[in-house]
Amino acid sequence: MTETTTAKTRLATRLRALRTQEGPLNVITQRQVAQALEVSVPLVSSWESLRADAAPTPDRLEALARFYATPRSVQGDTARLLSIDELTPPEEERRRDLLQELLSLREDVEDGADEAVDPRSFWHFPDGHPVRIIASPLPQTDIRSQYASKWHPNYISSLANADMDATIEVYGEIRARNPDSDVQWVAADEVTADVFSSHVVLLGNVVPPVEPVQDRLTDVLQYFVKRLELPISVALDAGGDNEYDMYFEISVDRDGRPVYKGPVTQRYAPKFLTDDETGHRLVIGGQPALEYDVALIAREPNPLSVDRTLTMCCGIFSRGTYGAVRALTDPLLRETNERYLAALPEPDRFWLLTYVPVFLNVDGLKTLTPDLNRPLHVLRRNDS
Repeated sequence: MTETTTAKTRLATRLRALRTQEGPLNVITQRQVAQALEVSVPLVSSWESLRADAAPTPDRLEALARFYATPRSVQGDTARLLSIDELTPPEEERRRDLLQELLSLREDVEDGADEAVDPRSFWHFPDGHPVRIIASPLPQTDIRSQYASKWHPNYISSLANADMDATIEVYGEIRARNPDSDVQWVAADEVTADVFSSHVVLLGNVVPPVEPVQDRLTDVLQYFVKRLELPISVALDAGGDNEYDMYFEISVDRDGRPVYKGPVTQRYAPKFLTDDETGHRLVIGGQPALEYDVALIAREPNPLSVDRTLTMCCGIFSRGTYGAVRALTDPLLRETNERYLAALPEPDRFWLLTYVPVFLNVDGLKTLTPDLNRPLHVLRRNDS
C-alpha cells in the first residue's frame, strides 16, 4: 500500500463518515450533497470511493465543510449550501475546523502524488483492514462423508463449504490484491466477533429467502443480510423443487422501481435447456441441463461497521456464485467488468443481477464468465 493510496483512503473515509455518521439524523444522501454543491452524484461518490484516485479540490472541500457545518443544509425539501454570512458562530467555528481537517488530509494526498499507486481492483481494500470470506454451508445430509465429522481425526472443514470453488477463486484474488492484509475464509458456523468489523465477502445463496427455504441460511448470514434491506429475495413457488425451481424475486413500487418490501414483485429465474417438441427441461447425465444461472453481485457498507464493506456474490446455484466471482477475477474479462462497476453512480453501494452462462461440454457443464458490458447479461440493477 502506497502513501498516496493510504492518504486518499483517509480522506474518502472521512467524507463518507461526515455524510453517514455525523449528519442530521444520519440520513444525508449523496444526491443531497450533489444537489447542494451543484455537482453530479457520481462525482460525490468518487470523493468517497476507496478505489477512486481523484480528491476534491480545495474549493470543493470548503463547500463540503460549509455543508456539513450545519443541519440546516438539509432542512426542507431541497438541500442547499448556506453562505458563510448565514452561519451562526458555532456553525462557523465547526466550518473552520472541518475545512482545516479536510485540507490537511488533502495535503497528505498531494504529498504522495508522485508515488506509484498500487494496482487496484474490485477486490483491493486499501485501508488494510482484515477481510473475512463466509460461504454458505452444505447441509450435513448432503456431505455423506465421515471426514465431515468434527470428531474424526481426518476432519476436513472445507467439506461443509457449499461454494468451495468460489471460495478458492476469491481467496486467491483477495490475497494477491491485499498482500499485507489478514484474509481468511471462515465457516459460517464458526464466525467470531472480529468478522463483524472486517471487510466481509458473503458467498452462496445468502439472500433472505421466503418460506419454505428459510432454513438454507445460517444465523450469521441472516444477521448480516437482513440489515441491508435489499429489495431482493430468493423465492420458490408452492409445489416447486427446492433445488431446481428457486429464483430471485425483486420487489418494486408501482412505477417498477426497486424498493424494499414494495407492493409488486418481479421474477428472475435460471434458464434450462428444453426439448423443442415438449418444452420440458432436457435431462443430461441424470440432471436438468442448466443454460444460464442468475447471480447477484452487490457491495454495500458493512451494516455493522460503516467504514468497512460487505460484498455479496451469490447465485441460485453454485455455478452462479462461481460465475459472479469470476466476473471480477477472470484475466480476460476482469478489467472491463471492473470499469463497468466503477462507472456506476455509486460503485461502493450497488447491486445487480446477471446471467451466468453455462456451456454444455461433452463431459459435463462448464461455467463461463459473465460479461457485465453485454446488455443481455445484466438483468437488473439497483438504479434501474
